[in-house]
Amino acid sequence: YYQIFVYGFADGNGDGVGDLKGVEQKLDYIADLGFNGIWLSPIHPSPTSHKYDVTDYLSVDEEFGTLDDFKSLVAAAHGKGISVMLDMVFNHTSNHHPWFEAAQQAYREGKESKYRSYYMFTDNQGDSYETFGGYSHMPKLNLDNEDVRGEIDAICKFWLKDCQVDGFRLDAAMHFYGNASKNISFMQWLMSTAKKYNPDVYMVGEVWDNAETIYSHYADDSVQSFFNFALSTADGGNQIPAIVGASVTDKSGELKNVVEAKENGTAKGIDALFASNHDTLRVANSAALGYVSRRTNKFDVSMYERHKMGIALLYTQTGNVFNYYGNEIGLRSGLRISTSDDYLDHTYRTAMDWGADSETTHENGFAYQSYGMSTLYGEYDDYLGGVAEQVDDQSSLYNFYRRIMLLRRQNPEIARGTSSFVAYEDTDVAIIVRTYNGKSVLLVYNLNNTESKTVNVAQIIADNNLQGTLAGFLSADNGRDVKFKGSVLNMPQFSLAVIR
Repeated sequence: YYQIFVYGFADGNGDGVGDLKGVEQKLDYIADLGFNGIWLSPIHPSPTSHKYDVTDYLSVDEEFGTLDDFKSLVAAAHGKGISVMLDMVFNHTSNHHPWFEAAQQAYREGKESKYRSYYMFTDNQGDSYETFGGYSHMPKLNLDNEDVRGEIDAICKFWLKDCQVDGFRLDAAMHFYGNASKNISFMQWLMSTAKKYNPDVYMVGEVWDNAETIYSHYADDSVQSFFNFALSTADGGNQIPAIVGASVTDKSGELKNVVEAKENGTAKGIDALFASNHDTLRVANSAALGYVSRRTNKFDVSMYERHKMGIALLYTQTGNVFNYYGNEIGLRSGLRISTSDDYLDHTYRTAMDWGADSETTHENGFAYQSYGMSTLYGEYDDYLGGVAEQVDDQSSLYNFYRRIMLLRRQNPEIARGTSSFVAYEDTDVAIIVRTYNGKSVLLVYNLNNTESKTVNVAQIIADNNLQGTLAGFLSADNGRDVKFKGSVLNMPQFSLAVIR
């Protein structure tokens, strides 16, 4: 899946704001990169730029276009084999939603109204109520209320049946009730409801917590996936990125621990892998895998190679990949120009750089002009270039990401298989047999950042009835390829090989 913050991705009508027409125009780019699904940030009407406080669940914010524009996008995406996932906020609404305004008015006039029980008011005046994150403009919905569930049912029908949407990303899923058991019960009801309108509906939930808490939310007949924050570069994560860093010495042993816990924890579903998202520093600036300082603007070549190896290691684990738009070209977080949360969020949601010849480059502050973000990059040099500069450059970061996705697509065992680790004397080398539907591939990683490795895999090939052919490889150093001859791999530093 390719995650899109619509406001900053592509402008289809020339008004300086990303929109649905812009997304539709870039579907070929997404498909060529190797993704067969898109996740759109909230597109519903909202008074904020992030739109996670909805005022109408059954329409499209006019900044992004019309409902017809959305239906056109869905049809075009489906025509290219791309599924469409909407970001759905069932945990709370905007305080400007008509439901909430009607509830407050009823309280203040001393009248009965069904909307009073849509929310969790804690006084008799309608002034005090439970919120999401302490934000007064995000009142929490009462998800036990049958009328609220009826509204959610209608929302599911509208988007999944009438508009042919393929799935939902569930915002703030761990906050539905505050404990895993009740959260799961609600999500099981939600999945049952959604399947009435799309039997193949796919959902992924946001549970931003440690690995144990994330894995505790997997259950039968429920949401299929949860974002694996533990493996990402997000705060509280870093399990996979740390393995390519200096702090972990037994790299294969640590990878084995992480992968076995991950595959056991997600056995009832499909893991959702990501490096960064709209709420975190972009991976290019992250502490774990960043290679350009936000403050000094220095480009670190060794960290750039570490970045590529970290992404390759993460994206070749089992599960679905969710790539935040622009990560594939090294798009960076902007400078923080305000202490408010809204502006902090904007630094993570930088405008897509389509290249020097495009009207949607960061130089003109694309998609942020109305929020004071025209100097998003300031005097930062663009080391890697935009899309136009990278697409035809086989050594570019874009093409490194593209090769990762190609390996996943050509070898379905990578995404859907189960892992068995092969013991090896060098702890910088990790060897995994990944098996799916009776077929296996061999994944061999050189996790050392300075030394090449020679690995004889003859016995492993024989033990697992493999053909012994090199299906593909990735090398963080573009000038050094993996070589395979006579069952012996010659692997440069920070590289991986796939053998069938």
